[in-house]
Amino acid sequence: MKHGVRAVILDEAQHLMKVGNGQSASKLLDQLDWIKSITNVTGVLHVLIGTYELLSFQNLNGQAARRGLDLHFKRYQFSVEQDRRNFQAALLALLKQVPLNTDIESLMQQWFYFYERSIGCVGVLKDWLIRASGACLRRGEDTLTIERIQEYAFNLASVRTYGYRCS
Repeated sequence: MKHGVRAVILDEAQHLMKVGNGQSASKLLDQLDWIKSITNVTGVLHVLIGTYELLSFQNLNGQAARRGLDLHFKRYQFSVEQDRRNFQAALLALLKQVPLNTDIESLMQQWFYFYERSIGCVGVLKDWLIRASGACLRRGEDTLTIERIQEYAFNLASVRTYGYRCS
């Protein structure tokens, strides 16, 4: 705590499970022990964020299971009015972050298209907007249009496959 660090957040933490070369579960336990030791020595909370694969990592031993807390961030459900409003708010917040000219009002009128093609998962939506924005920047364009966004939409099959991880 010398520098005031209170937490270390590890995004995509499911990759800690990949120890390569078909290693046994003991190597995975070594990963957990390492995190536990760092936490004990520093007194700094470690937050692991990742896909559902991370759940099996936590359940490798009792200590990890006791010390962990699972927080599930569900996708927005179209059938729930508050979820629709929350999805629209998330879309608006993401569009405001786009480093290009955008007709936000016009794009917000297309919110259902964004919902449908992201299946209500903000992570999918964010990745999609990043892909489309990146394409515009690489092409020297200064405006993110619905046409460019449509061009970089994930296909429905891949979204449905991805969706099982955010539902």
